[in-house]
Amino acid sequence: MGFRPTGWIELVHGAGGSPGEGVFRPPSREAVAERLAACPPRRLPGWLKWVPFGIAGLAVGAAAASPAGVAWLMPLPVLGAGWVLVRGLSVAARQRVVAARRVRDRAMLRRHAEVLRLGWKALPAVSLTPTLWVQTVLAMGESLVALGKDDAAGACFEAVARVLPKGHPGLARLRVVEAMAALREDRLTDADDALRRARSTAGAWGGSAAARAEAARFEVELGVATLYQRVRTHHFADGAELADGLRPRLGMIGVAGASGHALAALCYLRAGRAEDAAAAWADATALVPAYVLVHRFAELAALVGEAEVAGEASDG
Repeated sequence: MGFRPTGWIELVHGAGGSPGEGVFRPPSREAVAERLAACPPRRLPGWLKWVPFGIAGLAVGAAAASPAGVAWLMPLPVLGAGWVLVRGLSVAARQRVVAARRVRDRAMLRRHAEVLRLGWKALPAVSLTPTLWVQTVLAMGESLVALGKDDAAGACFEAVARVLPKGHPGLARLRVVEAMAALREDRLTDADDALRRARSTAGAWGGSAAARAEAARFEVELGVATLYQRVRTHHFADGAELADGLRPRLGMIGVAGASGHALAALCYLRAGRAEDAAAAWADATALVPAYVLVHRFAELAALVGEAEVAGEASDG
């Protein structure tokens, strides 16, 4: 399946028809699912690791079967063909790593359109290295979430969940993302089930220092999802209480903590804690612009004006 802009990512030209003008449109869930089905993770054939030994054996056999005067010439074609094959495999492996790295670098810069374009093109190559395939598909899914396309992101996360072994700690994080998507779509029962499954797999991180740090970050991510659940179910007092313990730890997840501060601000405001709401909103918008937060969580639209008013009142 080739690179197809139409049907998954389009540039809609402006009135002037200039290719530089247009509106980015992320892929649909159907397009993502089709692409992932066409490029599933797979491993290179096991026999490839024996190729160098086979080449050496053929070279020795060719030399042994050749006339004495030209015996040293006969292995050269075999060795040359073998070098070309091994070199080709090495270059292809390097290209897979570079393609995955380009996607990862754009993801770190939050260039979501580029993540999707590069990831889409890289899938056929990285599918030969399952680890790189998982990294690429997760980056695409996270970019789709950032663009508000939770349904399409779900296709990415479901594909990754199918290839991860049972009990893998990454499944817990996928369940959190699944819960956030379900909450945005008002599928509260599905969200509750996803959060429950995330909590049930949270103990699979291991006992090393790195694993404990990763588990701590996951607990914060789970807390943000639970806070959003409180917002969607209008349990603002419970959400404010949860936010009190969660906000000091949001720095552990970096810029992503902006969502937690913003949701906390809404809970504080609805619970009658205007000063806390203004402080939380200030922390959120210091990390991410207000319009991005409102785009991510529609409930925050009312908060923009109200939190600003609360902040002005507390200053006065």
